[in-house]
Amino acid sequence: MILFILLTTLAVGIFCFMVGQYWERKRDKRLKNKIHLGNTGMDAGYRRIKKELDQLLQLYKQGALSEEEYFLRTDALIDELARLLDAGSTSSRP
Repeated sequence: MILFILLTTLAVGIFCFMVGQYWERKRDKRLKNKIHLGNTGMDAGYRRIKKELDQLLQLYKQGALSEEEYFLRTDALIDELARLLDAGSTSSRP
């Protein structure tokens, strides 16, 4: 009887884990489709910010930027990207 209860608990746990994994993949795919940059007209701004972030990383790795200056500049660009994504998500709402 105890073995049956343990096996049932294990089976329920595995089932819940699999459902959770499926749900997470489905949710991630839905969010990825919702924030598709090509459909919202933000692609150019996104590419510009990505390019600037890549350039800052290169300068930091070469030692041309201090750590503090690197973080300040990247924070500003990340904030700009967040505003861009937020503006795109609010404009795509019905």
